[in-house]
Amino acid sequence: MLKDFEKYLIEEKLADNTIASYINDVNIFLTFFKEHFGEEIIKLSHIEIAEYIKELKKANTKATSINRKLAALSRYNMFLIKNNIQTEHVISKKDYIKIQSNMCAPYSPTAKDVFKIRLCAKDNKRDLAILTLLAYSGIRESELVHIELTDVNLQARTIIIKGKGNKVRTVLITDLIYDTLVDYIEERKAEGTYDKNKYLFIGRQGIENNKPLDRTTINSIIKKYAEKANIYMHPHLFRDFFCTEAHRTKALSIMQIAYLAGHSSINTTKKYIQIQEDELFAQLNKV
Repeated sequence: MLKDFEKYLIEEKLADNTIASYINDVNIFLTFFKEHFGEEIIKLSHIEIAEYIKELKKANTKATSINRKLAALSRYNMFLIKNNIQTEHVISKKDYIKIQSNMCAPYSPTAKDVFKIRLCAKDNKRDLAILTLLAYSGIRESELVHIELTDVNLQARTIIIKGKGNKVRTVLITDLIYDTLVDYIEERKAEGTYDKNKYLFIGRQGIENNKPLDRTTINSIIKKYAEKANIYMHPHLFRDFFCTEAHRTKALSIMQIAYLAGHSSINTTKKYIQIQEDELFAQLNKV
């Protein structure tokens, strides 16, 4: 059944990470009931969902994790309905746990942090271009690795991004991004690799086989320069930085930030816009 569910999720054009997460969460749910009650679940009922939520709470599972598991089960429920295994959708909004988002960020990199990390990569044109694009465009790591050379228009200063669910959007090339991309592309042309691989960012092994850098390599690049700069950083924090900085400096509206970051809802964007505690104290002291 899970194999068919996976095919359904792929047809729905969900992101690879989302599919893997949903498959894992549904498998845990099915295994839980088999081990605890000796039953294999074919159809979902609200009684089973409520029992599962109760057990998760008893195990001190975080509210965000419970909601993620419910989202996976809701998709599974939709899959069962589509395949005529059941007719009723048994999970409602009332089952989700309401969470008040934290106004203050536990940690969010500053412009100074990002500059220090980029400075450590100044001698590697490819890596500097990667770090700059992640920091100042709002794109996801998964989107960055799939940018093709034909997606980049330096004259118009735009990049076509293929996002989640095959949604296409255009992000803008700022002056910082422009300079690093020009240097990197010129280096590729000089090395003779420009016409050998269609992707923008490539590694030594990907030159001949027309493959992009993988996400593991991107993670390693970020870790390498973050450690050199003695700053904590991971790919998702670059998006935190972009959204927060664009909002803090009033450079963009929330709607504009949402578009550039590829968010279908501004509510998602609001979760990224964080306020540092020292900034909040400074504002409160003015009251």
